[in-house]
Amino acid sequence: AVWVFSHSLNGAEGEYISTEYSNDLKIDMAKSGTMLATVTSDFAKVVVPFTHEDGKPTHVPVNLNAGIVKFQGMMDESTDLPKDGPAWVFSKADGTYYATGYGGAPTHLFNAGDYKVKLSMGSAEVEAAFSVEAGKTKDQVVLLGSGMARVNVTYSQGGEAVADGAAIEIRKPAGISGEKEWVATEYGNNKVFQVP
Repeated sequence: AVWVFSHSLNGAEGEYISTEYSNDLKIDMAKSGTMLATVTSDFAKVVVPFTHEDGKPTHVPVNLNAGIVKFQGMMDESTDLPKDGPAWVFSKADGTYYATGYGGAPTHLFNAGDYKVKLSMGSAEVEAAFSVEAGKTKDQVVLLGSGMARVNVTYSQGGEAVADGAAIEIRKPAGISGEKEWVATEYGNNKVFQVP
Protein backbone atom coordinates (compact mmCIF):
# COMPACT_ATOMS: atom_id res chain seq x y z
CA ALA A 1 0.00 0.00 0.00
CA VAL A 2 1.05 3.61 -0.59
CA TRP A 3 0.52 6.04 2.30
CA VAL A 4 0.60 9.79 1.63
CA PHE A 5 0.57 11.90 4.79
CA SER A 6 -0.45 15.56 4.81
CA HIS A 7 -1.69 18.12 7.29
CA SER A 8 -5.45 18.54 7.38
CA LEU A 9 -6.64 21.99 6.41
CA ASN A 10 -10.31 22.15 7.49
CA GLY A 11 -10.72 18.50 6.44
CA ALA A 12 -8.97 18.99 3.08
CA GLU A 13 -5.44 18.01 2.11
CA GLY A 14 -2.94 20.61 3.27
CA GLU A 15 0.86 20.68 3.51
CA TYR A 16 2.49 17.45 2.31
CA ILE A 17 4.42 15.50 4.99
CA SER A 18 5.68 12.23 3.47
CA THR A 19 5.00 9.17 1.32
CA GLU A 20 5.54 5.65 2.69
CA TYR A 21 5.22 2.17 1.15
CA SER A 22 4.06 -0.72 3.35
CA ASN A 23 1.08 -2.90 4.24
CA ASP A 24 1.94 -2.71 7.95
CA LEU A 25 3.38 0.75 8.51
CA LYS A 26 5.26 1.96 11.60
CA ILE A 27 7.01 5.33 11.29
CA ASP A 28 8.17 8.24 13.41
CA MET A 29 6.13 11.35 12.64
CA ALA A 30 8.24 14.50 12.85
CA LYS A 31 5.18 16.75 13.15
CA SER A 32 2.06 16.73 15.30
CA GLY A 33 -1.46 17.95 14.64
CA THR A 34 -4.54 17.04 12.63
CA MET A 35 -3.53 15.03 9.56
CA LEU A 36 -4.79 12.97 6.66
CA ALA A 37 -3.49 9.60 5.51
CA THR A 38 -4.38 8.84 1.88
CA VAL A 39 -3.93 5.09 1.46
CA THR A 40 -3.93 3.49 -1.99
CA SER A 41 -3.67 -0.15 -3.02
CA ASP A 42 -4.08 -0.90 -6.74
CA PHE A 43 -7.29 0.99 -7.72
CA ALA A 44 -8.70 1.20 -4.17
CA LYS A 45 -8.16 4.41 -2.18
CA VAL A 46 -9.30 5.85 1.15
CA VAL A 47 -8.56 9.08 3.03
CA VAL A 48 -8.35 8.70 6.83
CA PRO A 49 -8.26 11.74 9.14
CA PHE A 50 -6.32 11.39 12.41
CA THR A 51 -4.64 13.46 15.13
CA HIS A 52 -1.04 12.87 16.16
CA GLU A 53 0.49 14.15 19.41
CA ASP A 54 4.25 14.45 19.92
CA GLY A 55 5.76 11.57 21.88
CA LYS A 56 2.65 9.39 21.72
CA PRO A 57 1.97 6.45 19.40
CA THR A 58 -0.95 7.00 17.02
CA HIS A 59 -2.94 4.13 15.55
CA VAL A 60 -4.49 4.90 12.16
CA PRO A 61 -7.17 2.30 11.33
CA VAL A 62 -7.54 1.84 7.57
CA ASN A 63 -10.40 0.02 5.85
CA LEU A 64 -10.25 0.21 2.07
CA ASN A 65 -13.80 -1.18 1.89
CA ALA A 66 -12.69 -2.96 -1.27
CA GLY A 67 -13.09 -6.11 -3.30
CA ILE A 68 -11.19 -7.90 -6.07
CA VAL A 69 -12.46 -8.25 -9.63
CA LYS A 70 -10.88 -10.81 -11.96
CA PHE A 71 -11.67 -9.72 -15.51
CA GLN A 72 -11.63 -12.04 -18.50
CA GLY A 73 -11.87 -10.46 -21.93
CA MET A 74 -13.32 -12.64 -24.66
CA MET A 75 -13.48 -12.13 -28.46
CA ASP A 76 -16.54 -14.39 -28.50
CA GLU A 77 -18.00 -17.10 -26.24
CA SER A 78 -15.00 -19.41 -26.77
CA THR A 79 -11.98 -17.23 -27.67
CA ASP A 80 -9.89 -15.44 -25.03
CA LEU A 81 -8.44 -12.03 -25.82
CA PRO A 82 -4.66 -11.98 -26.27
CA LYS A 83 -2.47 -10.91 -23.34
CA ASP A 84 -1.22 -7.83 -25.17
CA GLY A 85 -3.43 -5.23 -26.83
CA PRO A 86 -6.66 -4.93 -24.83
CA ALA A 87 -7.21 -1.75 -22.78
CA TRP A 88 -9.71 -1.53 -19.91
CA VAL A 89 -10.91 1.99 -19.03
CA PHE A 90 -12.80 2.03 -15.73
CA SER A 91 -15.25 4.72 -14.65
CA LYS A 92 -17.63 5.21 -11.76
CA ALA A 93 -21.32 4.55 -12.41
CA ASP A 94 -21.83 8.27 -13.19
CA GLY A 95 -19.18 8.12 -15.95
CA THR A 96 -16.34 9.81 -13.99
CA TYR A 97 -12.97 8.37 -15.06
CA TYR A 98 -11.49 6.04 -12.42
CA ALA A 99 -8.48 4.08 -13.78
CA THR A 100 -7.03 2.21 -16.77
CA GLY A 101 -5.76 -1.38 -16.92
CA TYR A 102 -4.24 -3.51 -19.69
CA GLY A 103 -4.10 -7.15 -20.79
CA GLY A 104 -6.51 -9.90 -21.67
CA ALA A 105 -7.33 -10.93 -18.09
CA PRO A 106 -6.38 -8.26 -15.52
CA THR A 107 -7.18 -8.52 -11.80
CA HIS A 108 -7.75 -5.33 -9.79
CA LEU A 109 -8.74 -4.14 -6.32
CA PHE A 110 -11.58 -1.56 -6.28
CA ASN A 111 -13.45 0.28 -3.53
CA ALA A 112 -16.93 -1.20 -3.09
CA GLY A 113 -19.48 0.34 -5.44
CA ASP A 114 -20.84 0.42 -8.97
CA TYR A 115 -18.59 0.90 -11.99
CA LYS A 116 -18.44 0.73 -15.78
CA VAL A 117 -15.65 -0.67 -17.91
CA LYS A 118 -14.94 0.08 -21.56
CA LEU A 119 -12.92 -2.76 -23.07
CA SER A 120 -11.21 -1.90 -26.34
CA MET A 121 -8.85 -3.61 -28.73
CA GLY A 122 -8.04 -2.06 -32.05
CA SER A 123 -11.20 -0.31 -33.21
CA ALA A 124 -13.51 -2.76 -31.43
CA GLU A 125 -14.92 -1.71 -28.06
CA VAL A 126 -17.71 -2.60 -25.66
CA GLU A 127 -18.94 -1.15 -22.38
CA ALA A 128 -20.24 -3.16 -19.41
CA ALA A 129 -21.42 -2.33 -15.90
CA PHE A 130 -20.18 -4.19 -12.82
CA SER A 131 -20.41 -3.96 -9.04
CA VAL A 132 -17.83 -4.57 -6.33
CA GLU A 133 -18.64 -5.87 -2.83
CA ALA A 134 -16.23 -5.23 0.04
CA GLY A 135 -14.27 -8.32 1.05
CA LYS A 136 -15.42 -10.34 -1.98
CA THR A 137 -13.69 -11.61 -5.12
CA LYS A 138 -15.71 -11.90 -8.31
CA ASP A 139 -15.12 -13.01 -11.87
CA GLN A 140 -16.27 -10.61 -14.58
CA VAL A 141 -16.35 -11.82 -18.19
CA VAL A 142 -16.57 -9.09 -20.85
CA LEU A 143 -17.42 -10.18 -24.39
CA LEU A 144 -15.85 -7.87 -26.98
CA GLY A 145 -17.83 -9.39 -29.84
CA SER A 146 -15.21 -8.68 -32.48
CA GLY A 147 -13.13 -10.38 -35.07
CA MET A 148 -10.22 -9.79 -37.40
CA ALA A 149 -10.35 -8.69 -41.01
CA ARG A 150 -7.30 -9.21 -43.21
CA VAL A 151 -7.28 -6.86 -46.19
CA ASN A 152 -5.10 -7.33 -49.26
CA VAL A 153 -5.18 -4.70 -52.02
CA THR A 154 -4.61 -5.67 -55.65
CA TYR A 155 -4.79 -3.67 -58.88
CA SER A 156 -7.43 -6.08 -60.19
CA GLN A 157 -9.16 -9.25 -59.04
CA GLY A 158 -6.46 -11.92 -58.79
CA GLY A 159 -3.88 -9.40 -60.00
CA GLU A 160 -0.67 -7.91 -58.69
CA ALA A 161 -0.59 -6.53 -55.12
CA VAL A 162 -0.62 -2.77 -54.68
CA ALA A 163 2.63 -1.34 -53.26
CA ASP A 164 2.80 -0.35 -49.60
CA GLY A 165 1.56 3.20 -50.31
CA ALA A 166 -2.14 2.19 -50.20
CA ALA A 167 -4.57 3.61 -47.63
CA ILE A 168 -7.15 1.09 -46.41
CA GLU A 169 -10.25 2.43 -44.68
CA ILE A 170 -12.94 0.31 -43.05
CA ARG A 171 -16.43 1.73 -42.50
CA LYS A 172 -19.68 0.29 -41.17
CA PRO A 173 -22.59 -0.05 -43.61
CA ALA A 174 -24.70 3.07 -44.10
CA GLY A 175 -27.30 3.69 -41.40
CA ILE A 176 -30.66 5.48 -41.66
CA SER A 177 -28.89 8.79 -42.29
CA GLY A 178 -26.95 7.30 -45.19
CA GLU A 179 -23.63 7.96 -43.45
CA LYS A 180 -21.05 5.18 -43.28
CA GLU A 181 -19.40 5.33 -39.85
CA TRP A 182 -15.57 5.22 -39.91
CA VAL A 183 -14.02 2.25 -38.09
CA ALA A 184 -10.30 2.27 -38.88
CA THR A 185 -7.61 3.32 -41.36
CA GLU A 186 -4.30 1.57 -42.05
CA TYR A 187 -1.55 2.32 -44.55
CA GLY A 188 0.26 -0.31 -46.56
CA ASN A 189 -0.96 -3.68 -47.75
CA ASN A 190 -1.89 -7.03 -46.24
CA LYS A 191 -3.21 -5.39 -43.05
CA VAL A 192 -5.15 -7.01 -40.18
CA PHE A 193 -7.93 -5.00 -38.52
CA GLN A 194 -9.56 -5.70 -35.16
CA VAL A 195 -13.20 -4.92 -35.98
CA PRO A 196 -16.51 -4.94 -34.13
